[in-house]
Amino acid sequence: MGKNNPFYGKVRTEKEKDAIRKVTFKTGKSKNKQGYIVLHSNSKRTATTEHRHLFEKHTGRKLNKNEVVHHKNEIKNDNRIENLMLMTKSQHTKFHNDERG
Repeated sequence: MGKNNPFYGKVRTEKEKDAIRKVTFKTGKSKNKQGYIVLHSNSKRTATTEHRHLFEKHTGRKLNKNEVVHHKNEIKNDNRIENLMLMTKSQHTKFHNDERG
């Protein structure tokens, strides 16, 4: 709609932005810019990557922010448990740095 939209260029308050988010929040699955599958939950109004969600289900616990779920075959949408490996952020960084040589 662009310039024909009555709200075009309007600065919104946080309250207005939150109201818009509530209406426009997606449910289901999508792929993010990095190529990971993202799960959207309207009931909890959250979004999480599918590989983290599946690994949490597999281990029976929530992952902490320092933990990374690595795709062994480097295919970001291959979320089979046998393709996923848990690492710390520092281990993951070191792994990729060593790989690049």
